[in-house]
Amino acid sequence: MKTGRLLKFRGPSGEVQAHLYREAGRYCATVYPSAPPDGPPSFTLTGAAKVEVERAVRASDRFFVEGVTCGLHGKELPVANLSVGGFFAATDQPPALGQLVDMDLTLGRRASFRFTGKVTWVNEQDQPKQTELPRGFGVKILRIDFPDKLAIVDHLKRIVHDEDGSPGHRAR
Repeated sequence: MKTGRLLKFRGPSGEVQAHLYREAGRYCATVYPSAPPDGPPSFTLTGAAKVEVERAVRASDRFFVEGVTCGLHGKELPVANLSVGGFFAATDQPPALGQLVDMDLTLGRRASFRFTGKVTWVNEQDQPKQTELPRGFGVKILRIDFPDKLAIVDHLKRIVHDEDGSPGHRAR
């Protein structure tokens, strides 16, 4: 592991740790979803200023949906900003802008399901469009079975209810 500083904080999804270090003139933070960081990192954030990267690490936990992942080319990716129409997937190897992708989506303990989507935007490492999100891509859901779409709606309703105890409020 590179020399740096360990950031620890408790976010809405639980305890998060990030290893902050400097590489090639930029600040980087490798983010681990749990403590201690036994498994592989979820994603890496980069930026020109240390404070910018620290802020992005703390903000990133707000957007990720606990227990929701997607599968692309055999890799399981964390999902953020989930909606009925699409989501953001964090990965160091995003597909090309405009690419059609067949993916799996897992919502908590429910069995995963397949859908077809289109990559609508890419968050690059060097010039991110959304600094609070890591490298990855936004996907618009184009083809999905109706029961699976209803499962997304149900999952989002449960997130809102769990966060504030009453239905009808926006999550995060």
